[in-house]
Amino acid sequence: MATPLPDGATGAGDRPVRRRQRIEVSSEQVLDTAEELFGARGYRSTSLQQVAQRCGFSVGALYLFFASKEELLAEVLRRRGRRLRELMRLSAERDVPALEALVDWVDTVIGYHRQHPGFGQLSARMVAPGGAEEFPQVFGDFAERRDEALADLVRTIERGQREGAVRAGDPLVLARLLSGLVTAHHTMDPALLGTTVVIDDASFRAFVRDAFAAGRESPPSR
Repeated sequence: MATPLPDGATGAGDRPVRRRQRIEVSSEQVLDTAEELFGARGYRSTSLQQVAQRCGFSVGALYLFFASKEELLAEVLRRRGRRLRELMRLSAERDVPALEALVDWVDTVIGYHRQHPGFGQLSARMVAPGGAEEFPQVFGDFAERRDEALADLVRTIERGQREGAVRAGDPLVLARLLSGLVTAHHTMDPALLGTTVVIDDASFRAFVRDAFAAGRESPPSR
């Protein structure tokens, strides 16, 4: 007769589950570490050996999770990007006046990058001058998906224009401009880059409202 397992013990059938859990935890550890190093040092200045050493792995063990440094970078961006796009959608679709939804969207993006400073630093590096050269393997995909990520924001701008609250203009162009303003804010955010050129959050929100409010259109040139 088989001896019963003690309380809390598991049988051999649970081993694949435990192994999968260990792999998932280790993979998250690698992603967290790579995100921190890529953000702080840059992609080119970070090696897989540095990532492995920080995690307490061998480089060979690292290849069990990711086939290359390029694949590791892509997964770092995908992991945070998926959640950020979800939060951006929720902010843009809030049942508030459209202009306030735009400000909420700005707060969401800035707050998410501060919550994950390694990702925030990495994002700032990607859009800084020279980013296309440092990140050629992912920059093209990033640029192609930009408008897709802004689709909810475009719809909010269109709603605001129908309400007469948001300035006239091509909604996609305005969405790109707002995204560009937030990107510029990243490069002046001391929480990410330690810069001494700073605009406080309240002033930036006021700037966004002023820039995108209806009636702020430039008069036609003569």
